[in-house]
Amino acid sequence: MDILQDLANEYKGEGDMRKVFACVLASVDTQQELVQFMGYARSGFFTNCMAKARDWVPSCFGIPGKMKSTEVKELVAWLLKDGHYKYGEVDVQVFATKGGANIEIFREIVNARKIAPPTVALMITFIKHALSEYAEGVYRHVEFSDTARACYCFHLSSFNQIANEAPVWANNFRTSLYYKLILTQLNKEFLLDVEADDLTEVDVKGLEADAIRDSSPLPPSSPPQSSPCS
Repeated sequence: MDILQDLANEYKGEGDMRKVFACVLASVDTQQELVQFMGYARSGFFTNCMAKARDWVPSCFGIPGKMKSTEVKELVAWLLKDGHYKYGEVDVQVFATKGGANIEIFREIVNARKIAPPTVALMITFIKHALSEYAEGVYRHVEFSDTARACYCFHLSSFNQIANEAPVWANNFRTSLYYKLILTQLNKEFLLDVEADDLTEVDVKGLEADAIRDSSPLPPSSPPQSSPCS
């Protein structure tokens, strides 16, 4: 519980978050319940998402299929290099399940009406981990643990870098994902088809220019000219 107290003491802001920290610090029972909830919810959510990533990756990339182990190894190596696995259709429908910790996250998304960058980075991290389990050509289970933090931070940093350079595009992208996620809850297909990093492959200026152009109002149309034959 020390970490909660440290966070509360270090927090310099005001408003609702300050009130939350004050409530937490005022009750030892609340601190214990919060720590317990965070432990169980975090573990359950990660386990659920990782299982779905493992189910989805083979069907999406066709591995192993009828390929030999050497072919699988080559394909996975190529997919993982420079984030190629994010340049195709990354289906996030499998992560939008109902129940458990997921429903709380879904509520947060609905309230914000946007997909937060950390959510995008986390989904990509799960997918990369599932792909990496085929790195030797055959499936080898690797426990998803806190060692994935570096990968998550990398994807989050990359997405934020793009967002800083192309804010209009990033805002449109996150809003678009939100509406697609809502469609997912109605059993509609939801595809995440834009990668979050590998900036050498991303025309950031082009993304921003297109987003600004698409957001600009259309010029007023000219009145129709009368025809001499009318």
